[in-house]
Amino acid sequence: MKNLFILLFPQKEYVAGYFTEEDISLFNDCIRKRYIEKGYDFCIATFKNSNMGIVSLKPHIIVNANITFGESSPYTCKNWKYADFKNLAEKVDVDKYANIAVGGFHCYDCVEKFANEIYLTNPNVIIDTDLTELFRNAYRYEESFNIEKFNLNLKLKRVYSDGYIPLETLERLQEKFQKPIWGISSKVLKFLEKIIQKEKENNITKEQ
Repeated sequence: MKNLFILLFPQKEYVAGYFTEEDISLFNDCIRKRYIEKGYDFCIATFKNSNMGIVSLKPHIIVNANITFGESSPYTCKNWKYADFKNLAEKVDVDKYANIAVGGFHCYDCVEKFANEIYLTNPNVIIDTDLTELFRNAYRYEESFNIEKFNLNLKLKRVYSDGYIPLETLERLQEKFQKPIWGISSKVLKFLEKIIQKEKENNITKEQ
């Protein structure tokens, strides 16, 4: 069975004023080196009537959502709505792949919802958080960034060790990362629990 990388909703509007042309070029290079050159099929999932957006690579598969970009945005549509991600997963035929990675826009919204839907059919799916709106910060500022390989576990250990993430954020991430779609190891989850416990103890000490 083959593997698959899906890029969800690569609209230029999502990165306008944020990604530079250099960022977009490197974004495409990352897809190519991480996935296409390793034999993955490459799928783009677009809004209805949208083009390939920021993608300059040739996809193996293109599927269209049941809504337009305008219908998905609260800024342009009073009765905005989410795409039918179950239908989108069916169009991709996700059950025929051994492993699936998902990127796109936006990481903790549509990408997460889409990956959750894929998981119901094929549990071998993870979110590549680098290949989302988080890409620019990842490659510019994170020592763990590797253009050829995604390792969220390594990234999280380094980020959490820095000690600047608020306790509320840590607890929210801990709850979120229990889901298999994030690919977080039990070792890293235990590490996160220790960091949270340490932060709670520090807060108690400050209050005394």
